[in-house]
Amino acid sequence: MKLRTLLLVFAALGMLCGLASATDLECIVTRGGSLEDGVQVTLCPGGVTKTTTGGMALFATVAPGEYTVTAQKTIGGTLYGALEEGVSVVANSHVVVNVELTEAVYIPSCFPLALNNQWLYGTWNKETATGTVSKGSRTEKVVGTHVIAGDTAQVIQVTESGGTGWSQYQASGRCGWAYYGEMTGPVTKLFDPCLRIPRVLPLNQPVAMQTTVKSSDGSPDIPMKAQVVFAGSETITVPAGTFACARLDIKLRTGHEDNAMSMWVAPNVGTVQVHEVKPGKEHRRQLEQYSVRGVRPLPGPIIPGPVRPGRGGG
Repeated sequence: MKLRTLLLVFAALGMLCGLASATDLECIVTRGGSLEDGVQVTLCPGGVTKTTTGGMALFATVAPGEYTVTAQKTIGGTLYGALEEGVSVVANSHVVVNVELTEAVYIPSCFPLALNNQWLYGTWNKETATGTVSKGSRTEKVVGTHVIAGDTAQVIQVTESGGTGWSQYQASGRCGWAYYGEMTGPVTKLFDPCLRIPRVLPLNQPVAMQTTVKSSDGSPDIPMKAQVVFAGSETITVPAGTFACARLDIKLRTGHEDNAMSMWVAPNVGTVQVHEVKPGKEHRRQLEQYSVRGVRPLPGPIIPGPVRPGRGGG
């Protein structure tokens, strides 16, 4: 029997036998065309997780709304995952979501934001028009929490060469990573809604976001669009050591300005390298030292998926 027919039969049997309540969501997970057991399926918002049996995970009595469904399973040292955004659940319905596992990265482990975690980077900046290059340093430290729109965000204090500093508001948890905005001096710029990367990002599957940047100083609101893609796994050598990283390619459009950025992130370490290009400027930074709570600061963390050689930057 073909897989598609088999799935329809299972769904029909579930409804006929009364296995689904009035408002349920059922996730059917396959890998290579076959049903996959032992897969963790998570429903966000909420972060409720179920494990597949017979290739299926059932969420009973789901409140009406829009959800993101992620699935993940580590097989032979490689993380496989799936992502389905914009799943609509209405009252008195039975929703079936079909996902196929592929190589993926688990986002929360790549943004460890425990209190007092700290990263020191060497920075490289170039003015495109003149070719002028300057080098410096940048420190990021998690210093506390702040409640924004009912969510608890971590406060990351950023200090650059010369004493320039500001704060970022981020969160990393069961439903992924979120960026709420930043504060420079007395001026706060918040993103409404926040930019959010789901907890599982499959290879080459773009995630699109859009928000409005609202400033506390009365400046006009600025529309922003963003897209992030897990482009693959690469080994990166920086002053802090050699790391197996996931490369995230990011495109930003803020107002009428376009920026392109690549970030190399490592589980339980954080951001290892950044390369950013914006109008008139190019920026790079590389990790020199880090202190992450509960993790020894040694090179060589494991990234889900095969590792292939990549640029060390510089």
